[in-house]
Amino acid sequence: MHQKNRLYKVLIAIFFINSIIYGVSAEPYVELFITPALQESYTTGIPVYSYGEEIVMNITLTNKGPGPVTIMGVPPLMGISHKGEPDFLKYQRSNVAKVLNENKSCETLLIWDQKDEAGIQVEPGEYTIGVYYLYSPGDNGGIWDLSNIRQMTRTKDILINPRQGTLQADLIFNDVKQDKGVTVTLVSLDCNTTEGVVVFDVEIPEKSVDTTPRPEGLVPCDVNAYPIGSYSIDEGEQKNFLDTYWICDTGPTQVHRIYMVFEPIPADAKTMDIRITQIGNHEGTWDFHIELEPEPQRQQSPGFGFSLIACGLGISIIIIFMRKN
Repeated sequence: MHQKNRLYKVLIAIFFINSIIYGVSAEPYVELFITPALQESYTTGIPVYSYGEEIVMNITLTNKGPGPVTIMGVPPLMGISHKGEPDFLKYQRSNVAKVLNENKSCETLLIWDQKDEAGIQVEPGEYTIGVYYLYSPGDNGGIWDLSNIRQMTRTKDILINPRQGTLQADLIFNDVKQDKGVTVTLVSLDCNTTEGVVVFDVEIPEKSVDTTPRPEGLVPCDVNAYPIGSYSIDEGEQKNFLDTYWICDTGPTQVHRIYMVFEPIPADAKTMDIRITQIGNHEGTWDFHIELEPEPQRQQSPGFGFSLIACGLGISIIIIFMRKN
């Protein structure tokens, strides 16, 4: 009994000491945001720019406290890269140190003319803007001190549209492909200046019918219909989709609707080829070839969006957002 009481006292003492230590040594919490001056794409959250358009980013570093921090370099180091590659253009960090008190912010403006270090316009495509702050907890009196340094990094992806402009198309199809017991139907293609979306209906062997009442009439979905695939324009390089999400149908029809988002297509593009290699747990090959040039017999879609859902899906549906990182 005495040993148990002694153990309790030791544990309480340790807890008390840790509380004091962590209470005294708590570091300031710092937030960093990159906000484009341009409105972002609704679906992907990626801002899209015309070829040659000036790109402006507002960069905000906020000290939430407790206590001040000293920033080493205002403005900070900033860079631009092809997505997933090292920076090809850098804005060097200044040698100015600045004390940022609690609940205060430091703002910097990044302006890029879409040119590389040699002053040449970059190619259209996806790019990443990186911001790299250095700071240390406490007030160093505005003096550089790397002995207790911290790093805060943020990135922001952007898209630069083709020089010739982007394809504006809203087409519907009924192209059916079957493999490994899975039926995939190409439903529609919608292209605009900020993104493109291709829509498929999918029927898989697994079924999920659950009529149990749920809030707002939604029912659970334990079926996996997440797609994996790529696409190419005019038989060019294979590209990954920017985003993918799907709507699970737990009603009588069991037809799941898939949305695959891609970057804007050049205005003079002729064809688009899509290859899906996996639907949920089913591996296979579902190839679709799309002629992008207008054809008299091709039917124009009356409008892209959730109006299509009401036509193609059962009564009971639940939206499952599956984001690609």
